[in-house]
Amino acid sequence: MYFQASEALQHLHSSNIVPKSCEAASVQAHIDDLASKICQTRLQLAELENQYRLHKAILSPVRRMPKEIIGEIFKFVLPKVLDQDDRKGLVNLLLVCKSWRDTGLLTHIIWSGHSFDRLGRTVPCDKIGNWFKRAGKLSKSLEIVTPYHEDCANEDSICHSFNSTLATLLAKGTDLKHFTLECASLRCFQRFMDSLAIDNALAPRPTPWDSLLSFRLRFTKTFGDDDSPLPLQTIFSTLPPNIVSLEISLPDTFADLSPTPSTERLCYLPPAIFQQLTSLTLRCDWGGPRWLAKALEHCINVQSLTLDFGGYSWNYEEDADTERYLQSGILLPNVRTLRLQNAFAYSMDVLDYLEAPKLVDLDLDFSPEDATDDLDWQLATHVLGFVGRSECDKTLRFFRLRYVDMYAEELLTTLNGLPFLTHVTLEHVVASGRLDYRDCIFDLLTRPMSGYDKFLPSLESLELLELPPDSREFVWGLCHYLRSRRRYELQGKVPVFEGPPDTLKSLTVTYRVAETNSLELDTSQTFKFLKQWCGVSANIGPVLAAN
Repeated sequence: MYFQASEALQHLHSSNIVPKSCEAASVQAHIDDLASKICQTRLQLAELENQYRLHKAILSPVRRMPKEIIGEIFKFVLPKVLDQDDRKGLVNLLLVCKSWRDTGLLTHIIWSGHSFDRLGRTVPCDKIGNWFKRAGKLSKSLEIVTPYHEDCANEDSICHSFNSTLATLLAKGTDLKHFTLECASLRCFQRFMDSLAIDNALAPRPTPWDSLLSFRLRFTKTFGDDDSPLPLQTIFSTLPPNIVSLEISLPDTFADLSPTPSTERLCYLPPAIFQQLTSLTLRCDWGGPRWLAKALEHCINVQSLTLDFGGYSWNYEEDADTERYLQSGILLPNVRTLRLQNAFAYSMDVLDYLEAPKLVDLDLDFSPEDATDDLDWQLATHVLGFVGRSECDKTLRFFRLRYVDMYAEELLTTLNGLPFLTHVTLEHVVASGRLDYRDCIFDLLTRPMSGYDKFLPSLESLELLELPPDSREFVWGLCHYLRSRRRYELQGKVPVFEGPPDTLKSLTVTYRVAETNSLELDTSQTFKFLKQWCGVSANIGPVLAAN
């Protein structure tokens, strides 16, 4: 009937004749019929596509992926220490299917660390214990953040640091290796230790507190009058007895507004604790080397030392003790890694007090938020003086410098005085020429009579991170420097290199956000030859365009 009607309406298809009433009604009926069939066909197509996807999923390679691989993916998705939201995310992963649930239960490491930042009067000890049991025999980490409050001495201000349930967990609960505690003040920490002492006295030995190997303590309040009567000697005498890694962030003082706390009273830690440490991190904005000497004089076994200045510049008192430390220095006999974090340019003075004869890695990290822009400061004086005094030229191989603005000549003088370095990292380092701000360090290196013909002769790895990609001069200077390390001439399309192979084996370059989408470095001839003919592992990060 459709074809008969279509033939009857053929004259309307091939002309602009206005249809009669009966013809218009017939056409509309055909339109409605076609719309209905199209709708039905679309529903059938959607059903067929759905069936296609379901059947395709049966043959998906994901189903054949070993549980060990899925477990590795879980490890990358989840942080090492889970907070409340992370634990919900983990549970959601396990609810995807039975296979994922079995994989999650077999991946012990994702259960080994937990953080609680909404801690009230009670802690779900049973639940914490059950989660930690799924970690098997792996080392377990617990982080506790007590709610902030104004004043422990104020009866109206509730201090949650005195927590009998938490104390029971640390005295009689799961065996822990790493523990982090964040509390408001020194007095809060004293109350925490008081509650722990009650349960520890009755608990069988060794307790989870006794088994701790790593302890991290942070204070969130500034040093105040309510802390003054509390001697740290009494508080820290009850630290975990077997720790080998200790990180302490002491209360800020705002030294420009209030007097510095008495180092005799506040900077004492039991010598026995320091003597057994292999890793130590101290964060403090207190000025002067006196407290530092008291903290470090017993660090005979520390291999990794981090001094965090908290973004403050230290002030040194001119007294007999200061002069003695300047003359004799503070010996760090076994330190392999020294990190100065959140420092100012003038914080480098601390290197004048230290000696590290076995140093391997020197890491100078200035605060990203307050990157120093003191161009006219003497990095070379402090670093080279420290290295020379320590006599660590036979061991020092790694040098890292982060978030600093300085003269390129000063940076070159520093690096040129460390010819034994094998690994150099410069992150967000702005080094401009003293006479011409457009000069970068590589421009100065490759100029005739520069005096840097043997610059870093043992260099194996060079990392230039967070560079400004809009500087064409920098790209040219870097390419010239790379070529100068091993010169070559082209014979046809093949480079013929001069001299023995270069020591450089790894080059990494990343950039800050820029207004361009392209670079010249990764397309340069020198760069291609280094990768193709010299075996250099080169990684050039993409430019993130600011659109």
